[in-house]
Amino acid sequence: MEGTLRLPVREANHQAIQFGFTSGGPTMATSDSIRRLGDVDTSPDMCAVGFPGGEGAELVDSLSVATASNRVRLNAPSNWRSGRPMTVRVQLFEDGRCGVAIDGRPVWMSRTPLSLSVPRAVFFVGNSARTDMTIGALDAWQGVKTDMDWSAVDPLLPRGGVKRR
Repeated sequence: MEGTLRLPVREANHQAIQFGFTSGGPTMATSDSIRRLGDVDTSPDMCAVGFPGGEGAELVDSLSVATASNRVRLNAPSNWRSGRPMTVRVQLFEDGRCGVAIDGRPVWMSRTPLSLSVPRAVFFVGNSARTDMTIGALDAWQGVKTDMDWSAVDPLLPRGGVKRR
């Protein structure tokens, strides 16, 4: 799935968006599996990204990417808190691994696959105290699009970095 995010973060707390896939059906929007805004919760079948990477001034310029077995904080793209449109993709691959790309550039891929035998639901949740955090033009599909070079992401790098060629 892919969405256009606008995240004009003005404070270090209570301004966050998360989105991705989790197990469940259409009623999961109120699920207890999503508990901490701004900090992607690692429930067993989640593949998600969260902006910022947690509450507090020390995490406001980071993002969280997570599955149940692998959670990483990355540096957020420059100028992301300005509210500039940012295209973010969360991809569940055919082997069960999870990937995240920002503005057409893969930035992370999980090491351990999720079970593909359970149904998936798209979720998004946020908190926009004194600002307007939005996800627009959300597109979800089945399968893996071929418009991005996911092989550039090395899942063994500790911060989910991209190989330089």
